[in-house]
Amino acid sequence: MKEKGADPYDLKQQVTSFLILKAFSFLSQCKY
Repeated sequence: MKEKGADPYDLKQQVTSFLILKAFSFLSQCKY
């Protein structure tokens, strides 16, 4: 059974998407 809460996989997905977002905005800033 899966208990509700911080799932390591979900956490990894959140961190990954967050880093991608940060890198994307960083690259956008570098362009200008």
